[in-house]
Amino acid sequence: MHRALNSTAVQHEGHADRCFADEPIETRLGTRWLGHARRLQYVTGHSRDGRLPENIDWKGLADAATTTAIYMPTRTLSELVTKAVAEGLDPATPAIAIARATRPDQQYVAAPIGELARKIATANLLYEALSLLEQGDFGEAVPRLERVLQQEPNTPIALLQLGRAYMALKQYQQAVAPLQSLVEKKPEDAYGRYELGCALVKIGQWDQALPHFEAAVTQLTGSSMMHFYLAMVYQRTSRLPEAMKEFQSALRIDPDNFAANLLLGRMFIMQQKATDALPYLRKASRLRADSIDAHRFLSDVYTQLGQATNAGRELAEAERLQSQGASRLGTPANDASSRQRP
Repeated sequence: MHRALNSTAVQHEGHADRCFADEPIETRLGTRWLGHARRLQYVTGHSRDGRLPENIDWKGLADAATTTAIYMPTRTLSELVTKAVAEGLDPATPAIAIARATRPDQQYVAAPIGELARKIATANLLYEALSLLEQGDFGEAVPRLERVLQQEPNTPIALLQLGRAYMALKQYQQAVAPLQSLVEKKPEDAYGRYELGCALVKIGQWDQALPHFEAAVTQLTGSSMMHFYLAMVYQRTSRLPEAMKEFQSALRIDPDNFAANLLLGRMFIMQQKATDALPYLRKASRLRADSIDAHRFLSDVYTQLGQATNAGRELAEAERLQSQGASRLGTPANDASSRQRP
């Protein structure tokens, strides 16, 4: 025999974020409570003066066989819950706060009623942080994300976004801890693995980064940049055959990946395979005509092929670009190498 449980649905005007719920709201409002509550009541969360109404039926609110829908309780929720618990409402009663109900951007927080106000405040704080990240204000987002994680340490989106914010601020060592925590909690999270791998690469821990990129690429097989980064780590850890394979995988997905063309061509040069290198380096030089390295590597290819005129032309172009202060890799345009994430 199941003990009858009452339940509370709270319509909330704020930005309750769905990341704190682990299953669809239809499940929580449907099958979970099916057969428990026998009555539904609607209660307003505040009166005309903005305060908690004086005529609330507290006994009815605490009834274990009743589901209560509370409207507009944002400013009064804590007081309402305190009084309802004092009248016998179980603080463990399941509750949901719904923001923007029935709209396409509807969001909600699910928690025991005794914890709901705190959960809503944390969700709103997370919403603020995510809005700041969208605006590129990483420095302002970081303390908010840290406060979210102090209150809800197991929030995957906060862990991921805190790691990303630290990466954007070039605080790579600080990025490792939240991303490591995310991967420990959700080892299947490909984006968490990718970000952790990037952070470890930035602090020179290539060997430690490798398994994270390997795990991520198994789930993001269609990402050119994922294969590219894995190839870079293989190259740095002296696993050259694997590196070449991953560069080629990246280029099959996106032939306009400048860095993959450049580095794969360079690897063929080092193996004295100028004929294999030539098409990749020509493509790289077309994608970024102001890349010093693309023209210098092309000069090396033509030298291996015995084409002195072409070699001299490419070397002269590389030296001209260098004299003008151009970048070794050139100016990112719309090629895949200019995109930071898969």
